Amino acid sequence: MEKPEKIRVAAVRVVGEQDGVPEREIKAEFCEFLAGTSFLGRAYLAQVLCDGQIEPNVALLVRLESGDQEAVLSGLAHIFHKVFRQDQHLDIGFISEAKEQEVRHLVKPFFSSHDCSRRGLRRLLARFFHRMCR
Repeated sequence: MEKPEKIRVAAVRVVGEQDGVPEREIKAEFCEFLAGTSFLGRAYLAQVLCDGQIEPNVALLVRLESGDQEAVLSGLAHIFHKVFRQDQHLDIGFISEAKEQEVRHLVKPFFSSHDCSRRGLRRLLARFFHRMCR
């Protein structure tokens, strides 16, 4: 797999959520990866317009609160290329807190480390109480 190409864009406008069967499959793969890292934040799969484009692209928008940005980028890119053909691409962008506020009006996060942590804690407590009640 080749190293992800880094580009800077002046303006990114989110126009909606990207969802469908293949998208749900890749979101599940992304969730499994992110849940297994020290990543803290949220991830969105969105349709975006960059720098005056007319047709939207699909982009994975990541709000990184804590974690290794390069490791997250590399892992997500690896998963994408494992699932999709090598000639396809996915724009991955790290967004600020302010940009995330705009995104959240149109797109729900498919992954939130905060929700993941709570679910994991609930499972752990359920197993603990199940063992205690035997």
